[in-house]
Amino acid sequence: MIGTLHANKNEKRFRKVGWPFFTSMPKQVTTPKEFLALAARSDAKWVKVKKSSDENTKFKLRTTKYLYTLTVKPKFVELVQNSIPESLEVIVLDKKAE
Repeated sequence: MIGTLHANKNEKRFRKVGWPFFTSMPKQVTTPKEFLALAARSDAKWVKVKKSSDENTKFKLRTTKYLYTLTVKPKFVELVQNSIPESLEVIVLDKKAE
């Protein structure tokens, strides 16, 4: 059982029970400017750069609470990659090199 429904007069609350109660879906970021602002935060841990076989490249930023993803076209890849703060670990996952 994933969750239980508790009725309290006119109020209904859903309480998650069991594992994984702390996980959530990744957050989609739409602009490189917003992504770089999130990367500059103090709780940012690492950035993964995933180059797929098609045109797009995904940047995945891990913070303490969420995983943020940004999908960019080839013309913005170098701009975003060069603007990532030096303090973050950058992991490049290239499917073509494997």
